[in-house]
Amino acid sequence: VYPQSWTVILVSLDNQGMWNMRSAIWERQYLGQQFYLKVWNAVHSLANEYDIPSNILVCGKAVGHHP
Repeated sequence: VYPQSWTVILVSLDNQGMWNMRSAIWERQYLGQQFYLKVWNAVHSLANEYDIPSNILVCGKAVGHHP
């Protein structure tokens, strides 16, 4: 990611639930450079989905919508 720019990432996900996207480069993982992506499912099940961690930082339209 370059300063003052944006990035598009296309990801194919094989099932519903919560996904954690992070860098494969260890030096960047400890910085917390990651995000959570939820593939919507009408049925909430802990078998395939955990709640978002309570200490996340939200941005954009997500501000004010996290419990």
